[in-house]
Amino acid sequence: MNEEIAYFPTPFPNEDYRSILYRFHKCSGNKEVYLTSNELFGFSNEKFTVFPRNLSALFCKMPVNHSFNAESILKEHTLFNIFRPFISTHRLDGLYQEINNAVKPEHSNIGKLVGNKYGRCISEEIRYCTFCMKEDNQNYGVSYMHREHQIAFLDICPIHNQKLITDCPQCHIPLLDVFSGRCKQGHCLLLESGNEDINDDNQLKFKRKIYKDISFLLYTDQRMYRNLIDYRLQNYLFNRGYFKYVGALKRDKIILDICNYFSEEEILVLGLSIEYLKQRNTLEKLLYKDDELVPNIPLYLLLVQFLAGSMKKFIHDEIPPMASQVPFGFGPWCCENKLCPDHKKEVITKCERKIKRSRGITGEFSCTTCGRSYVKEWRWGKGDRGKFGLTSLSEDMKIRVIRLRKEGKLIKDIAIEFYCDPSTIRKVLEKDQSYSRQSAEVISRVQSEINNGLLQISATEIGNLKRDNYRSRLESFISKNPNKNRNEISLECRKEYRWLKEHDNEWLENHLPPSRSINRFSWNLVDLQLSQRVKEIAKQLVESNPGTRVGKYMIINALSKQERGRIKSYLKNLPVTEKTLNENVETVEEYQLRHIPALVKQLRTYYNYTIVSVENILAYRRSYRNCSVEMKRKINDILERLNIGY
Repeated sequence: MNEEIAYFPTPFPNEDYRSILYRFHKCSGNKEVYLTSNELFGFSNEKFTVFPRNLSALFCKMPVNHSFNAESILKEHTLFNIFRPFISTHRLDGLYQEINNAVKPEHSNIGKLVGNKYGRCISEEIRYCTFCMKEDNQNYGVSYMHREHQIAFLDICPIHNQKLITDCPQCHIPLLDVFSGRCKQGHCLLLESGNEDINDDNQLKFKRKIYKDISFLLYTDQRMYRNLIDYRLQNYLFNRGYFKYVGALKRDKIILDICNYFSEEEILVLGLSIEYLKQRNTLEKLLYKDDELVPNIPLYLLLVQFLAGSMKKFIHDEIPPMASQVPFGFGPWCCENKLCPDHKKEVITKCERKIKRSRGITGEFSCTTCGRSYVKEWRWGKGDRGKFGLTSLSEDMKIRVIRLRKEGKLIKDIAIEFYCDPSTIRKVLEKDQSYSRQSAEVISRVQSEINNGLLQISATEIGNLKRDNYRSRLESFISKNPNKNRNEISLECRKEYRWLKEHDNEWLENHLPPSRSINRFSWNLVDLQLSQRVKEIAKQLVESNPGTRVGKYMIINALSKQERGRIKSYLKNLPVTEKTLNENVETVEEYQLRHIPALVKQLRTYYNYTIVSVENILAYRRSYRNCSVEMKRKINDILERLNIGY
């Protein structure tokens, strides 16, 4: 239907988009909202949506010289500008497409912007300020919805600092359209005493700060995009020292600082909680998942307040760009080999740097004079640790090592002579074939010593001693540091932790603190539970014998709101549920067989049939006429049972 509408309300300042539509609905003569929705947009909704959809259909029905456009509606009569800077360009294109043109309900995403449990931005209930209602009634003759009153985490009027109301103070009926200034029962709402005074000064100050940030986003003429927000956020975090050198976020540090900066009540004002902030990936999603459809606006506002003090400063203030120190500097570097003629002289011109997640940065320095290399460690915020370890040996040195070992010198003595770790000497000897042949003689001698009783401790006993030693060390550390978590224990007792993890994991798990990831949300568990619910609902629906076929959407609509939402939005995470849903849909043949008794009753009631045959059914219902022979046989069996006694 593309009939032109003769009238459309002129929007009032800051009037919510839904309020404009409700005013049109009042004047349209339609009894139900879904009729008005169908008239304006070509689809039926029981209530008007928070954000526009299919505006092109509305504009086509308006007079030719109308001044409306999608951008002005979004900017002046919705809260869309709050979300725009935090949504990727790719996602914005999809949302604009939905705002301007019709899309299928299953492809609709604009409604998801209102948010969820942690991160809800639009209030579920319509809110009013009685002071604003009174002023609107005096200035415009009607009271209307203000868009800034619908922000979920701000329950005060920013102008009057008064508590917003969602239902009538006298009869407690929810308020929807109160253009006359009265509720549905006729109680007057234009009373200044209808608002509740706010006594908590700290919360009120915090809410005012948040509202200033919201106002900046709503009214600024500067077009901000997601890449700008990401860039500024990362710069602030980097300059405050919240990034590790490898790029990972210091999540525990920033959460601790946020909890110290804000009171728990201030965090709760935004609909967040300390437990939510501590959850894994809560902050990482903001920094690394740049294609999220639903931005967590309250969390963004909390971070902006913490890092910059206000959204305006966050966007406009100059901050130093991200710049890192150069590990070990630019050289040249000294040779640390005491055997080298150029010991402690700056003769090394090349440094090979490698990132080691657990140890920061390592640098390998090779001296051309002695042929030796050594490794140093560099930590972010601490710099060069000063200690070094020699690594590879030159070919001449390897020959000397093998010669000294063949002469009977101990490995540890050779290592001291060459200023390196004994493991370096062992690697050189293991690669030398002449030494490998000699190793057989050494093994034979050791075996002889074992047989003579010189070595009485077996490999198993050595392993047990090692295990008991590591257990004792770890238990001692845990008892002295009861507040350390698993990650901190693994870093402090790296050697003991790794060995026990590989060789004695059961004991280790029983003595470590509980893992923080044990109670994490599991889609697999939800999938199994939801598939069972689908099976039960499908069975109940069939047993209730409805007049229509039990299809996929009938089953889904019979589920709870949460279950329906999960199937609609996260079906890709619910493979078992999807399979169960398809398996429990009633086929056409199953429905036709179930419906036979109802058809027989109709024929007997309205057409005076007594004995009903298959031919009667086929003549009465066209949908049965293409039945297979097997289907007709089943129908006949049912009819024979129903015809008994007639």
